[in-house]
Order: sequence, then C-alpha cells, then structure tokens
Amino acid sequence: MVNQENYWILRGVNSFCQCQSQEVLAAKEFFLEYFDRQIQTDKIEHKEIHQQLFRWHCDEETKEQVKARLCLRCFVSNCIYQFCLNTEQKYQKTYGISRNDLFPVLLELIPPNPTTRSKSDDSLINEIIYTYDLSKDASLSTWTSIKVKGNKKYKIVLKFYGIVELTDWLILVKTTPGKLERKLKQQGYSEYEIQEYENLLAAFHRVYRTEILARRKEINRQRQQEGRGKSTKPYPSPTNDQLQRIAEILDTSRRLESQEVLNKLKDIADILRNNTISRSFAITEQPTPNLDKQLEIAIYKQIEESLKTVTCQIIETKIDYFLKKKKPKIEKANNLILGLNLFYCQGYSMGEIAKEMELSGQSQVSRLLKLKELREDVSRNAIAILKKSLKEQLTQLLTAPEKLAILDTKIQDFIEPEMQEIIQEAEIEIFDSKNKTRNSLFARTVCQCLQQRGT
Repeated sequence: MVNQENYWILRGVNSFCQCQSQEVLAAKEFFLEYFDRQIQTDKIEHKEIHQQLFRWHCDEETKEQVKARLCLRCFVSNCIYQFCLNTEQKYQKTYGISRNDLFPVLLELIPPNPTTRSKSDDSLINEIIYTYDLSKDASLSTWTSIKVKGNKKYKIVLKFYGIVELTDWLILVKTTPGKLERKLKQQGYSEYEIQEYENLLAAFHRVYRTEILARRKEINRQRQQEGRGKSTKPYPSPTNDQLQRIAEILDTSRRLESQEVLNKLKDIADILRNNTISRSFAITEQPTPNLDKQLEIAIYKQIEESLKTVTCQIIETKIDYFLKKKKPKIEKANNLILGLNLFYCQGYSMGEIAKEMELSGQSQVSRLLKLKELREDVSRNAIAILKKSLKEQLTQLLTAPEKLAILDTKIQDFIEPEMQEIIQEAEIEIFDSKNKTRNSLFARTVCQCLQQRGT
C-alpha cells in the first residue's frame, strides 16, 4: 500500500544542520482530495500517482501546479532521507560514516513557507524533479538514487571516509574475461561456473560495452567541441533490449529471460566488487582495452614474473645500500630484512614490529621500511621492463606497422591499470587494521623474495 505521508511530509535540515520533518498542510489537503479514495481501495500505485502529479507539475495553466510540485518535493525528500539511512547501514560498520554526515549535504534547509520555492532553485530536489523523464523505465525513487549517487557533494563526503562507489556496470565494463577467470579461480569456482560467467561477460561486452563506449565517445567529442570536460555520468543499467540481445548470444539449454540475465550480471559484479579497490585511491573510469584472452593471460603472467624480478632486485638494492656504506650498517640491513618479513609474511603491525625489534616507535619502523617508496619503485620499474619486453616480442611477431602500433598501445594501456591495481591492493592491506594476514600479490611476492635469499 502507498505510504501517503511521503507526499506531504517534507524532510530537510534546520539551521544547526540537524534533520527535521515538516508537515506541509497544503500538500496534504491537495493529495488527500485527489488520491485518498483510490489508495484506500488499493487501486493506485506510486507510478500512477507520479504520472498525474507530473502532468499537473508541467502544466503552467493549471491551479494544481504548485501543490503537485509540493507533493513531488516531499516525496523526493523522503527518498533522499531513506537513501541516507541506507548508506549509513551499508558503510557505518566498516567506515564510520553516519546519516548525520549526509543530511546537511543532500537535504535542504526547511523553508518557512515551502510554497514559495521556485523553478530556478538549484537544490538537489529540484534537479531530480526537473530532470526526471516519465517515459523511462526508472521509477522516481530509482531516479533519485541515481542522481544522489552522482552528486559531487555526496562523493566528497564518501571520499572523506575513504569510500569510492563503483557501479555494477563500470566494474563489468572494466573487467576482462581473463581477469574474471583469475578472480573466480582464486575463490574456488568450478570450471563449468567459470565458463558460464565468462560467456556472459563476453556477451555483455559485445552488446553493452560496445554500445556504451561508442555513445560516450560521441558525447565526449561534442563536449570537447563545446569546451567542456569529459562526462562523469555513471554507466546506466542495460536496457531490456540489450539484455534480450545478450540472452540471444548465450549458448544455453533454454533462452534466459531479461531479468535472469540482469541478475546473473549483478552476481558477477558482486563477486568482483569484493575483489575491487573500494577506497579513495586513484580509480579511473577508463575501461580496460579488449585483448585476446590468451594474450591477456600471457601478459598477466609476465606481469607477475616482472613483479617478482623487480621486487627482489629493489630489496637487494636497499640491503646493499646499508652494507656498502663507509661504515657498514649491518644492524639496519638485518632490521630491514626482519621488518619486511614480520610485516608482509607474519602479519605484524608497525607497533608490534617496533616492540619485537626494540625500536622507539612505529615512526622509526616506517622510516626503516619505507613501504610506500618500495611499492612506487617496484611499480615504476616493473612497468618499464614490461613495456620494453613486450614491445620486443611484438616486433618479432607482427610485421605490419599499423597492427604493431595498435596492439602496442592496447598492451601499454592494459599494463598500467593492472599494475596500479596490484599496488593499490597492497596499499589497502596496510590501512586495514582488522586484517592481520597479507595475501595481496605484492605481499606474497615480497615473501617469495625473502625466502629465496634464505631469510
């Protein structure tokens, strides 16, 4: 049954930025006059109410326009209020964010007289109402959620708490079949499940990814001509037509319904989300270039090999730095080896390492290990080695200069985000105080290097 109060209770904040609710009598009387009987008999839904309210709202000739707009403003304010509660529930336990951090940013000041609000008002509520398209499939509450997620102030608050939200569709657009296969194998999925998910992702790329990137390219070309920056709008949900075409591509025993395809795509996104960087480090919307799967796997194998080679070299260089001084600092060299071992291989915290090595405090351990410098050195050198090695291989394999140039660019564009993800994964482990084990590829590589030298 429709919650009628959402159409006449206005949510906002007072001058102290505290959440406040106000009953708008004019909206209540208007709403009950036109909709109460239908609601009581369960003969009307939100969508039908919105259709009628928007008809009045858009018609400047009618006396109902102002009051219909009031009802819509109240409804949207309640959607934003609920969005804040949901965000708190979703992130508070892990990140500490509260609804009270969001209310002052997303809700507007409760006005003395709500009926005086004008179309020119640039509030979030007005933006939502004036950009909503009734002809689209999305409900007004869904459109509110989409607009709030894209709001710059909302994103700033999330980033302050170390949160970056990635949509399901951005995650899927950025994920290559090879990367998906690696993630699924890491989590113990069967070969049949892996193949099923890979086929679905490939079909998604063929339909949705191809179309959305072409569309965004055209939009950005127009924006560039107008002197504006690139579009930052989130990737939209696949249309029903796109889902049907994805279903047609899939070789399954029976034709999947659009909703089934959508649910399975969201399942893949959820699997990947748990392995995707979600804190406020540099995350680009630049999609990973499409590469042949076998080539991608071969490149990733070389990334791992180069990572190990470079990491071992840099650790040895740091140890040699202490040993080759005029007055060799053997104790510092040994402490460096021990500290790296305790941190990456045994899961010690900085404070625990300081006690174990009888150092004055965590800051002394940080200056000794210089973990950020280690990660940056490894990333920079590994990328340089990979680019050189792969370019040499490509030159031998391809003779056509135009093909070589295209593939060379794709591979370079593939390497850097992959290496960035490896390094960011290692960085997140450091800031996760609840995690005592360090299982990132970078951490495992450091441990392999230490074991290799017998320490």
